[in-house]
Amino acid sequence: MLNSPRGIFVDIKYNLYVADCINDRVQLFQFGQLNGTTIVGNGANNTIDLDCPVGIVFDDDGYLFISDSQNNRVIGSSSNGFRCIIGCASTSGFASNQLNHPQTISFDSYGNLYVVDAYNDRIQKFLLTSNTCVQQSSSPFFVTFACPNTTAIGLNCNTSSSPCDILKPCENNGTCNDINTTISAYNCSCSSGFVGTQCQIDNRPCKSNTCWNNGICNETSTTTFHCSCATGWEGINCETKIDYCHDIVCQNNGICRSSYLNYTCECLGDSYSGRYCEITSNKALTRQRVSKSIGFIAIIAMISTAMFIIIMDILKYCFGVDPISKKRKDTRKQKQSKKRKRPGVRRYARGNRSIPRPIKPSIPTIVEAIT
Repeated sequence: MLNSPRGIFVDIKYNLYVADCINDRVQLFQFGQLNGTTIVGNGANNTIDLDCPVGIVFDDDGYLFISDSQNNRVIGSSSNGFRCIIGCASTSGFASNQLNHPQTISFDSYGNLYVVDAYNDRIQKFLLTSNTCVQQSSSPFFVTFACPNTTAIGLNCNTSSSPCDILKPCENNGTCNDINTTISAYNCSCSSGFVGTQCQIDNRPCKSNTCWNNGICNETSTTTFHCSCATGWEGINCETKIDYCHDIVCQNNGICRSSYLNYTCECLGDSYSGRYCEITSNKALTRQRVSKSIGFIAIIAMISTAMFIIIMDILKYCFGVDPISKKRKDTRKQKQSKKRKRPGVRRYARGNRSIPRPIKPSIPTIVEAIT
């Protein structure tokens, strides 16, 4: 956990360095990591003690420089570890070799070190070439021999002072050209399809994500393209999977399923099979024949019944012939006869007791039956 972080620095690998002031340390956060590692100060082994570090910067050789604010000094790393380079007495002062709560530090393209001397209300400029501090004019410098090659800088004279070499500003394979007549001191000759002061804008028709699903992008002009899609894909950007069921009809209610480079007809149960579910099983054929036979019989019975009713109506209403009228009359008479034939009861006296005797039913005459 950080406590009053002050200065940060991000290197070319996107690693983050943080000056953790109250914790008296400098922490390194690797790219993509949330937990930091102490590289200098409290908690780090074999380094130098810090008291509220504030500024952090790296030189072109990859060495780390820190403004140790409460110790009133600037320290730097080398191949032999960390050492003090400015304000090494650890006491504040206004002399050219003294600092009072230094804050931000930075290098220019020539290797000059600039220090914000906060409590002295000034900015100090130092030329870092060795560990020796001598006074020249009214400004302090670190001076050793000059590099034999005037276009080189650094402790070992192995770093080019060219803005193109130091900044490497041109992106996307652009070519950097040093020009001393411009403010930026360089310009970029961009590759085809790229524009911008640093060739950072990609105007190519074909980009890495133009054609999807392993499609190959082909530039047909400076502004148009054509995607050669991988097998199984189609569309302007190869974004659509080919539907192999588009013109396929599965018989007997089968369902077509599109798959990779092919299709399959899913048949209904075990009754059908084949590429298009066109083959019917013997069991299904038998059921179909029985169903058709029953259907034909039912249709014939319905037609017969309808024809019978129609014929009877024609005979009755067109020709006055009613084949069942006599039968209806006979049925009506039988019902009336049954009502008349209900037996009665007669009583005979024998002694003091009367014995009921059944009354024989009378036999209806022909005339009575007719009436």
